[in-house]
Amino acid sequence: MPGKDWYLKIASFGGFSVRAYSHADENPIGPALPGKKTWSRKVWYLVKYLLFSETKTATVSELVDHIWPREGSVADPVRSLRLLVYRARQELDKLGCVKGSDLIVAGDGSYRWNRAVPAEIDADVFKRCYRDSRSGGDASRLPLLEKAIRLYGGPFLPEEASAPWVMVLDTYYHSKYTAMCLEAAAIDQRLGRPWDILDLCGRALIMDPYEDGLHTAMIRALAEVGAVKEAKKHYLATAEMYRNSLDVSPGREMTEAYEAVLKNEDTKSADAVSIQADLDQVCASGAFYCEYDAFKRLYCLKREECSRGGIQVQLSLITLFPAAGHPPDDGRQKKIMLRMKEIIAASLRKGDIFSRYSATQYILLLQFTSAENGVFPLNRIQRNYQKDLPKSGYLLQCKILPIGS
Repeated sequence: MPGKDWYLKIASFGGFSVRAYSHADENPIGPALPGKKTWSRKVWYLVKYLLFSETKTATVSELVDHIWPREGSVADPVRSLRLLVYRARQELDKLGCVKGSDLIVAGDGSYRWNRAVPAEIDADVFKRCYRDSRSGGDASRLPLLEKAIRLYGGPFLPEEASAPWVMVLDTYYHSKYTAMCLEAAAIDQRLGRPWDILDLCGRALIMDPYEDGLHTAMIRALAEVGAVKEAKKHYLATAEMYRNSLDVSPGREMTEAYEAVLKNEDTKSADAVSIQADLDQVCASGAFYCEYDAFKRLYCLKREECSRGGIQVQLSLITLFPAAGHPPDDGRQKKIMLRMKEIIAASLRKGDIFSRYSATQYILLLQFTSAENGVFPLNRIQRNYQKDLPKSGYLLQCKILPIGS
């Protein structure tokens, strides 16, 4: 039976490894397995299944079904399993402090991992921290959440990502990781720790770049530490990423956090000259590009002015689509849409407004333009597009839309 001077440290998040460590000084006392040169991948699949599957004791038939799921893929599966177990034990012998036969135990037509062997398994610690963090106050819950978050180094057993049982557990761990990040950020907010939120969200967004709650917390924390410009940039970059990748806009909570940043931006100390110069700089830039949420508000304002007979405006939609004989290319499409922003801005007059509506569309609000002459700026955009991107493989569809009452 194994001694008490060492324990195994077993990792599953971001990649699998097992290594022996000394209790005395926490230093490794043997090689990390699997090494670069190892036996068949099935050897380590067997080890992972015995370690992490919900089945604590796996029958021979269960293991055969998981390791050789296609019937007839191996002539004698029972004999092949015995050979695989033998090889797995040989590999585990390399840990140097315990025999592989002490780790993989056989009995009554089944195999199991010997839980009596001292081991620190990251997935087990993660689940324990999550469970213990379900009760108590902020001060006691936060260290547990932070410990679990640090343990999560990436997807669960990514080498076996296609295995159904791994998919289920990976979904479970990732959902709990995201939930704990959001909880920790909320606690840090209540405790007045914006810098901790920035550190937490910066790491978590690498794992889950499309989680609205993390972006919202990041924007609020940036504003709280005085990085207003960075908060605005973060929102705008996130909105662009959402449109390009998901064809959606940020959620309401993130948009409200961005609007709060705009409302609370400190401009009180600016004098009249600098304010006028700032406004003149924006006006000098030609057509005005804005986020779609701002576009909707401007549209409502202009529609109201139209109803009072104040001005004429025209709403238009430009859609990018592949030309005949040209298959869709997402990478090419994204580059063209970025260039389209410049083409539209250069083709419109000062005072016209436009916004990115979707992954392939821009929406325009043309001022002092009637339905009759609304085709002229759209024709300019078409001509400039053909001149600038003559061999893009994509065409533009321009539509004039009715202004609602």
